[in-house]
Amino acid sequence: MGNRQLRRRPGQPGPTEPRAAFPHSLGLLYSAFTYFTGFKVNSGEYKLMGLAPYGEPKYRDLILEKLLDLKPDGSFRLNMDYFGYCHTMYMTNQRFEGSSAVRPASRKAP
Repeated sequence: MGNRQLRRRPGQPGPTEPRAAFPHSLGLLYSAFTYFTGFKVNSGEYKLMGLAPYGEPKYRDLILEKLLDLKPDGSFRLNMDYFGYCHTMYMTNQRFEGSSAVRPASRKAP
């Protein structure tokens, strides 16, 4: 099952639901893109989610090629070579920022 762990839903018998194991989290991927676009992490993710339907999937292939290993069962692993949140104060690193033609938003140090 890739990186997913199973856990029971609270108060409900029956099937379990998948859960991603740190550091391979869809939430942290959203936080990385939130940081990259210049919004505040842990408070600006909803802005990206809200804007997503209005965009074009022009970076989909790049994301799947470099950042995300998506398995047939829906599980995934992040390529940690592009993220800094495990060992720095920053969500992304220079490799992430150099992986596209898009320049990151200017930001202040945390």
